[in-house]
Amino acid sequence: MTKILISGHGKFATGLMSNLALIAGENSDLTALDFNGTISLEEFSEQMESKIAQLGEKVIILTDIKGGTPFNVAYRIKSNNPTNIFLFAGVNVPTALELLMGDFSSQTEEEVYQRLLRPELQLTRADIENLDDIEDEMD
Repeated sequence: MTKILISGHGKFATGLMSNLALIAGENSDLTALDFNGTISLEEFSEQMESKIAQLGEKVIILTDIKGGTPFNVAYRIKSNNPTNIFLFAGVNVPTALELLMGDFSSQTEEEVYQRLLRPELQLTRADIENLDDIEDEMD
């Protein structure tokens, strides 16, 4: 099973984890680490390293934005273990669900990334033309 750490600013990570638990049920392969800005980068890095160690050898880290503190800390940790830590930024509910429900243990980071690029996992908009389809699904 894929081990996942979600990290982001504010309550993003715990909020997303709560969302995923409601949709897919509780999962011991998933953990969250919020960055609230009140602790040092060193403390946050230690917390992240501890979470990664709890999850096991191979971990996928999902962050809210590339270049933010959670991403940058994860990137530094990944640089010491590039084979067993995969890092992706810009996580949303569909991509997190895809990772949570699938088995990516034998795939490379590039293979996982390519799988996550599928259009149905990305931001979409509701066109007026599509409203009939949505209403039909709700009936």
